[in-house]
Amino acid sequence: MTVEYAAILLAWVAIVLLGFALAGVLRQLHELRSQLGPQLGATGPAPGQQLPAEAIGAAGLMLFASKSCGACAQVLPEVARIAAQRPRWVVEVCYRDEPGTGEMLGVRVRGGKRALFDALGITVTPFAVITDGRQVVVAAPTGSPAALRALADRHEELIDAAP
Repeated sequence: MTVEYAAILLAWVAIVLLGFALAGVLRQLHELRSQLGPQLGATGPAPGQQLPAEAIGAAGLMLFASKSCGACAQVLPEVARIAAQRPRWVVEVCYRDEPGTGEMLGVRVRGGKRALFDALGITVTPFAVITDGRQVVVAAPTGSPAALRALADRHEELIDAAP
């Protein structure tokens, strides 16, 4: 047996052993994902989920925001446009910890809504929830005015048909 032949044989044995090691790691990773998968990355309520009592209680849009969120500041003018264009909708902006309530350009503003954020599982802002008054129609993060407008436009008929 020559040195070259022994080196090639040793290299193939190493490749086979590494393949088995990789297969074992992938199996463990798959097992871990199956245990944690649904929780990873899940945020916000599911369509059809009942709304908590402190939600708006009418057909419309709830935008969950934070004063320290740059994207939220960009989305807020679009919220005012949606409120002006859809007078039947109740449009509301909810803040987690910031105190205060009021109204701005037809948009209700409510602060201190940590319990509502937690009840709906909202962990990122800005996050839009379109509701028919009793349950969630659609919920999604909306990082731009265009994304919020598209979400509202796609579900306008469903909300307008709500009692």
